[in-house]
Amino acid sequence: MGEVAMRKMLMRETAKKVLLCLLVVLPLAGFMSAEAQKPGSLPSPKFTEKGTDGCLECHAGSKMTVVADSPHGNKDNPHTPYAQQGCESCHGKGSLHSSRARGGHGFPALIQFKRRGSPVAEQNGACLDCHAKDMGSLAGMDWTGSLHDNGRITCGNCHDSHTTDNKMARQTDQTRTCARCHRADVQDHPRFAGKGIAFDELKCSTCHDVHQLFSAAGRP
Repeated sequence: MGEVAMRKMLMRETAKKVLLCLLVVLPLAGFMSAEAQKPGSLPSPKFTEKGTDGCLECHAGSKMTVVADSPHGNKDNPHTPYAQQGCESCHGKGSLHSSRARGGHGFPALIQFKRRGSPVAEQNGACLDCHAKDMGSLAGMDWTGSLHDNGRITCGNCHDSHTTDNKMARQTDQTRTCARCHRADVQDHPRFAGKGIAFDELKCSTCHDVHQLFSAAGRP
């Protein structure tokens, strides 16, 4: 066999080996890439460097920006979210969610405070991280073990942190909120006629503490 023919044969053999390697390596690389994108293989999330400013780059609607004017947005109060990690104080560490590698798509969602959002325990746990503790002049709030702590009700069912208006402080709005679940109790409640009590002007919380712990003595 001539030298030229020998070189051509070696080149063909080399090309076959390279092609065989590509057929093996490329699918494996794709598999490894897919594995790396699974939530279980992602690095642990961290608080972002931009904090709230980074969140507002995408979530810039009025429902989001209003928090800055709410009690939760008071940076002068060391117990508020805005004095700590901003949005991430409540919604969780956002480094993966806001990653520019894939624009956040496919990465774990942050805590969602809504009816069909994150698990009830996760939503309430985020609130209780602060509200179960004493915060300056405010005493820690009871919840765990109360009648409303039944695995179905979230703090967000009654309270809205993305507002400057506390509807639960007004009699009409508070009663309307309670009546969503307790309509019969509100409608059929004794009005104490002749007792000198302006019953329909009272808030439910005047007599009932929904955060009160359940005791063996009966309902609060």
